[in-house]
Amino acid sequence: MLEKILDLQRNDRRLELISLMIGTTILDNWKFVFFSDSKGADLPENLMADFGTISVMSISGTSKFNYYDKIQAENLVKKSDSDFRFVTCINFDTQLISYMVDLFENKNIEKHRDVYLFLKHVLKYKMDYTCIPYGIENCSKLYNEKTKIGVWKTLRTFFFFKSMNNLKEFDKFFSSNEPLMINREIEYETQSFVEKTMKPLGKNLSTKDPRFMQKIIHCLILQVIIIKNSSKKGIKKKVELLFDFWFNQIGIFMYREIAICYLYLKNDKKVEKFFGKIQKNNENILGTISGMAWDLFHIRNLEKPMGSSENMDADFEMHLLATYDKGLKEILSSYPIKSISFYKSETMELRTYPFYKYSIEELITEIDLEQFYKKRSQKNRNKIYEKTNFDYVINERENVLKKLFEK
Repeated sequence: MLEKILDLQRNDRRLELISLMIGTTILDNWKFVFFSDSKGADLPENLMADFGTISVMSISGTSKFNYYDKIQAENLVKKSDSDFRFVTCINFDTQLISYMVDLFENKNIEKHRDVYLFLKHVLKYKMDYTCIPYGIENCSKLYNEKTKIGVWKTLRTFFFFKSMNNLKEFDKFFSSNEPLMINREIEYETQSFVEKTMKPLGKNLSTKDPRFMQKIIHCLILQVIIIKNSSKKGIKKKVELLFDFWFNQIGIFMYREIAICYLYLKNDKKVEKFFGKIQKNNENILGTISGMAWDLFHIRNLEKPMGSSENMDADFEMHLLATYDKGLKEILSSYPIKSISFYKSETMELRTYPFYKYSIEELITEIDLEQFYKKRSQKNRNKIYEKTNFDYVINERENVLKKLFEK
């Protein structure tokens, strides 16, 4: 039955999904979101604005969407209309939160004007927001005496901002000589976030942990850069090398990420900005690549929180990312998500099923992907994923890349 449900979603057969929601109990625990450039509910315009170097973006790169669950399906039949309620949450990325420290400590508005204007905007429109991307990215630093000081300092600044109830308090702080003061409540909020969110993430990192995906993406980006800068072969051979690596050393499929790597090999303009800092004269090339992997991971990680909401008045919660990486916008449009579904039962944790505007087979025509699928079964690919030491692969690929760029 799962394959039938996903096939209906993949082919945008919404009427049949609605029929199943109304006439059976099969889809009682399912939610579906379909994205569009022209039809559906609008995300508020004030959410999707750019603030100089800062952009706010959804997982699809579009501003319209439709939402369906059993209640919405019944409304469509009874009233020929769907009136669903949704809330939004902006995820601040690591760079944005890091710049907040200098802004609030030194009130250096001119240096961080984009951050200043963005934060004013967030307060003005009473937006919900979180520092989850920063927490995920920096949780391991809590176990190092040197790095944890900076993490705590950054988090205290974030929760100082979060303690501001309105724009008036924000303006008052920046127009006065009042220093950044961390009161007991802010300290408690910081401590709570560290203990309940960050520390559990930093203790164990298994292949079943969603954060493990960042390592996979990191491996893929390193490999595709090595292929592009070492092979003089044509696009067909380069794609074969990429898929050999994918099937033999990674195992699991990550369609958007492999599509992005493929477009990079083809010198596609849509990914040019995202890969723009991959230059031999970049002295921090490895740091740049790690950051790119985190950016793609954070976009992917927006998906699961959309499947549930703590807001009892909302049917659905749209998560967005506030980031400095303008290239991500082009990435989202280069291989856009057209729909995503969520399934959760009493015995199973939330699962997500995204589908893209076109399949990987439609995008990549230079090779016969079926031949690669036949080489290794799904069972064998899963074994590769479970057994591979991805930290070792990253380190080994980084050494290869350094030698290649030293030539």
